[in-house]
Amino acid sequence: MEKSLYSRNFEVNYYEVEDDIWRTTSHLIDGQHDIEVTVDVCVPDMVILNAKVKLLRYPIKHCILINNKMKKLKGVNVISEFRSKCDELFSSEMGCGNIRMLLGISVPGVIFNYFPHQIKIGNMTENQWWDFCKEKLHNTCIAHSMMTNDY
Repeated sequence: MEKSLYSRNFEVNYYEVEDDIWRTTSHLIDGQHDIEVTVDVCVPDMVILNAKVKLLRYPIKHCILINNKMKKLKGVNVISEFRSKCDELFSSEMGCGNIRMLLGISVPGVIFNYFPHQIKIGNMTENQWWDFCKEKLHNTCIAHSMMTNDY
Protein backbone atom coordinates (compact mmCIF):
# COMPACT_ATOMS: atom_id res chain seq x y z
CA MET A 1 0.00 0.00 0.00
CA GLU A 2 1.30 3.44 -0.95
CA LYS A 3 1.63 5.97 1.79
CA SER A 4 2.51 9.60 1.19
CA LEU A 5 5.60 10.53 3.14
CA TYR A 6 5.86 14.19 2.22
CA SER A 7 3.71 16.76 0.48
CA ARG A 8 4.48 19.99 -1.35
CA ASN A 9 1.63 22.33 -2.16
CA PHE A 10 1.81 24.94 -4.91
CA GLU A 11 -0.66 27.68 -5.75
CA VAL A 12 -0.45 30.13 -8.66
CA ASN A 13 -2.75 33.12 -9.22
CA TYR A 14 -2.96 35.87 -11.85
CA TYR A 15 -4.33 39.38 -11.31
CA GLU A 16 -4.94 42.40 -13.49
CA VAL A 17 -3.47 45.23 -11.40
CA GLU A 18 -3.96 47.89 -14.10
CA ASP A 19 -4.76 47.76 -17.82
CA ASP A 20 -1.05 47.37 -18.58
CA ILE A 21 0.16 45.47 -15.48
CA TRP A 22 -0.54 41.87 -14.55
CA ARG A 23 0.64 40.23 -11.35
CA THR A 24 1.35 36.61 -10.67
CA THR A 25 1.77 35.13 -7.24
CA SER A 26 3.10 31.65 -6.62
CA HIS A 27 3.20 29.99 -3.24
CA LEU A 28 4.97 26.89 -1.94
CA ILE A 29 4.16 25.27 1.37
CA ASP A 30 5.82 22.09 2.60
CA GLY A 31 7.34 20.80 5.81
CA GLN A 32 10.29 23.20 5.67
CA HIS A 33 9.14 26.05 3.44
CA ASP A 34 6.47 28.70 3.18
CA ILE A 35 7.55 30.88 0.25
CA GLU A 36 5.57 33.38 -1.79
CA VAL A 37 6.86 34.93 -5.01
CA THR A 38 5.18 37.97 -6.59
CA VAL A 39 6.03 39.25 -10.06
CA ASP A 40 4.51 42.25 -11.86
CA VAL A 41 4.62 42.16 -15.65
CA CYS A 42 3.98 44.97 -18.12
CA VAL A 43 1.48 43.72 -20.70
CA PRO A 44 1.31 43.24 -23.65
CA ASP A 45 5.09 43.82 -23.82
CA MET A 46 5.74 41.02 -21.29
CA VAL A 47 8.53 42.82 -19.42
CA ILE A 48 9.02 42.25 -15.69
CA LEU A 49 8.48 45.43 -13.68
CA ASN A 50 9.06 44.05 -10.21
CA ALA A 51 9.80 40.73 -8.51
CA LYS A 52 9.89 39.93 -4.83
CA VAL A 53 9.89 36.97 -2.52
CA LYS A 54 8.52 36.48 0.99
CA LEU A 55 10.29 33.76 2.92
CA LEU A 56 7.81 33.06 5.68
CA ARG A 57 9.45 29.77 6.69
CA TYR A 58 12.78 28.39 5.48
CA PRO A 59 15.23 25.79 6.78
CA ILE A 60 18.57 27.65 6.81
CA LYS A 61 19.33 31.24 7.83
CA HIS A 62 21.26 31.87 4.59
CA CYS A 63 18.12 31.28 2.50
CA ILE A 64 17.17 34.92 3.08
CA LEU A 65 20.10 36.01 0.86
CA ILE A 66 18.04 35.10 -2.21
CA ASN A 67 16.04 38.33 -1.80
CA ASN A 68 18.76 40.36 -3.56
CA LYS A 69 18.61 38.20 -6.69
CA MET A 70 14.91 38.87 -7.26
CA LYS A 71 15.68 42.51 -8.13
CA LYS A 72 17.77 41.31 -11.09
CA LEU A 73 14.62 40.12 -12.86
CA LYS A 74 13.44 43.72 -13.36
CA GLY A 75 13.46 44.58 -17.06
CA VAL A 76 13.63 40.95 -18.25
CA ASN A 77 11.42 40.07 -21.22
CA VAL A 78 9.27 37.08 -20.30
CA ILE A 79 9.15 35.75 -23.86
CA SER A 80 12.77 36.05 -24.95
CA GLU A 81 14.95 36.26 -21.81
CA PHE A 82 13.12 34.82 -18.84
CA ARG A 83 14.19 31.18 -18.94
CA SER A 84 17.90 31.91 -19.39
CA LYS A 85 17.89 34.68 -16.76
CA CYS A 86 16.15 32.43 -14.22
CA ASP A 87 18.67 29.67 -14.87
CA GLU A 88 21.54 32.15 -14.47
CA LEU A 89 20.21 33.58 -11.21
CA PHE A 90 18.57 30.65 -9.47
CA SER A 91 20.03 27.40 -10.85
CA SER A 92 23.46 27.48 -9.27
CA GLU A 93 25.17 27.07 -5.94
CA MET A 94 24.22 30.69 -5.18
CA GLY A 95 20.64 30.23 -6.35
CA CYS A 96 17.52 28.58 -4.99
CA GLY A 97 15.76 25.71 -6.71
CA ASN A 98 12.51 26.47 -4.91
CA ILE A 99 12.43 30.08 -6.12
CA ARG A 100 13.37 28.90 -9.63
CA MET A 101 10.50 26.43 -9.54
CA LEU A 102 7.98 29.03 -8.32
CA LEU A 103 9.06 31.48 -11.02
CA GLY A 104 8.91 28.76 -13.65
CA ILE A 105 5.37 27.69 -12.83
CA SER A 106 4.00 31.23 -12.66
CA VAL A 107 5.70 33.86 -14.82
CA PRO A 108 5.40 32.16 -18.25
CA GLY A 109 1.73 31.67 -17.44
CA VAL A 110 1.20 35.42 -17.72
CA ILE A 111 1.58 34.98 -21.49
CA PHE A 112 -0.82 32.06 -21.63
CA ASN A 113 -3.44 33.80 -19.50
CA TYR A 114 -3.16 37.43 -20.64
CA PHE A 115 -3.61 36.86 -24.38
CA PRO A 116 -6.52 34.38 -24.09
CA HIS A 117 -8.09 36.88 -21.67
CA GLN A 118 -7.79 39.51 -24.40
CA ILE A 119 -9.75 37.20 -26.71
CA LYS A 120 -12.37 36.66 -24.00
CA ILE A 121 -12.92 40.42 -23.52
CA GLY A 122 -12.91 41.14 -27.28
CA ASN A 123 -9.54 42.92 -27.61
CA MET A 124 -7.96 40.18 -29.74
CA THR A 125 -9.15 37.53 -32.16
CA GLU A 126 -8.22 33.86 -31.96
CA ASN A 127 -6.43 34.18 -35.30
CA GLN A 128 -4.31 37.03 -33.91
CA TRP A 129 -3.42 34.84 -30.93
CA TRP A 130 -2.40 31.90 -33.11
CA ASP A 131 -0.35 34.20 -35.35
CA PHE A 132 1.37 35.53 -32.23
CA CYS A 133 2.07 31.97 -31.07
CA LYS A 134 3.61 31.05 -34.42
CA GLU A 135 5.73 34.20 -34.52
CA LYS A 136 6.80 34.76 -30.92
CA LEU A 137 6.19 31.51 -29.04
CA HIS A 138 7.31 28.85 -31.51
CA ASN A 139 10.07 27.64 -29.15
CA THR A 140 7.96 27.50 -26.00
CA CYS A 141 6.23 24.15 -26.40
CA ILE A 142 5.77 21.20 -28.72
CA ALA A 143 2.37 22.35 -29.97
CA HIS A 144 3.60 25.81 -30.98
CA SER A 145 6.69 24.32 -32.61
CA MET A 146 4.62 21.86 -34.61
CA MET A 147 2.08 24.55 -35.53
CA THR A 148 4.90 26.71 -36.92
CA ASN A 149 6.20 23.81 -39.01
CA ASP A 150 2.70 23.07 -40.35
CA TYR A 151 2.37 26.52 -41.90
